[in-house]
Amino acid sequence: LADSPDGLRLAGELPLSSDARIIMLTSMDDKAFVVEAFRAGAVNYLVKSDFSTIPEAVRKAAADHSSIDASAARQMLEEFRRLKRLEREYEVDKFKRQVTPSELQLLSMIHEGYSQSEIAEKEFLSLRTVKNHVTNILRKLGGKSSKDAAQKAKDMGLF
Repeated sequence: LADSPDGLRLAGELPLSSDARIIMLTSMDDKAFVVEAFRAGAVNYLVKSDFSTIPEAVRKAAADHSSIDASAARQMLEEFRRLKRLEREYEVDKFKRQVTPSELQLLSMIHEGYSQSEIAEKEFLSLRTVKNHVTNILRKLGGKSSKDAAQKAKDMGLF
């Protein structure tokens, strides 16, 4: 059942109606199943071919001292890293969509240490236009200061 949606469903439902601790015992060493098993509520995930670890895993689960199998832990770690990369990519994309190219250039100059009046002079803009850009950036990003916004853009690798 561990390799099927029914097994995952049962792993999610059984602990709700009992004190059962679920160990997924399967022939599949598949990251997607590992992640779904833990998401469903399993306390461990073992591959049948590693049969020597099964008795100890059952004893630990019964005593509520389950440790995650090393292979399952490695796969979960890979999944967490993948999710972190996706989150970062989403945040960078969201940031890029919020600011215009000229606002991004202004943030780059702020990060380089230019003052607003220096930016206005260098870019042939009025000081009022530069201040408007800064105000728009802070409004869009919800930032406290232009330096914070510039640092955020830098940290995201946008310049």
